[in-house]
Amino acid sequence: MRTGYRIRTVGFVVVLAVGFIVLGWRSVSELVGVARTSSSANLPFRNELTLDRVQPVSTFDPTQANPAIYDHVAVYDASGRKITLDASKDPLLFEAYWCPHCQRTLVLLNRNWSKLVQKPLIVSMGFKPGTTLNEAVHLEQQELQAFHLKSFQVYYLLDPNQSKYVPYTYPTLVINRDNSLDMLHGEHTLPVWLKAFSGT
Repeated sequence: MRTGYRIRTVGFVVVLAVGFIVLGWRSVSELVGVARTSSSANLPFRNELTLDRVQPVSTFDPTQANPAIYDHVAVYDASGRKITLDASKDPLLFEAYWCPHCQRTLVLLNRNWSKLVQKPLIVSMGFKPGTTLNEAVHLEQQELQAFHLKSFQVYYLLDPNQSKYVPYTYPTLVINRDNSLDMLHGEHTLPVWLKAFSGT
């Protein structure tokens, strides 16, 4: 009698142990799946104007940009048309919708649009690999609407090798000045931006 009881008890314990292992493994797998999903998803748009405050750079401090990188920037417009931008022809401002420095820069430029001799094209980027154009447009439209940014022509860069366009930090402006491509990166004061877009 006792032997049978022990066998049944051991069997029950084994079944319980196996059950816990299976359930535990499933839970761990689900958690890993959730982590994988969340790390590959884009952050939702948020108004970050008050975050990560820095003193904007007040000196005009451009560095030379590599023309081979910025003369053939493959982007999409909101309708899905593929376009090639050339920084030697149009100023390109590379920005990410989640970047507070970009958000403040866009608000500043939009507010002073009429003072800009040259008008930048906005290259919206910083999306997770695999982001569709529809997702990118939706996120960028939220930014444009939140800050009432109506002046900008926006294009979307979905290149997985996008770090080559922003080697330092967001926002990054690449502009042709005196037949040489200059690059400005980070937040700057309005006088610096006005000088950058002056064309001289």
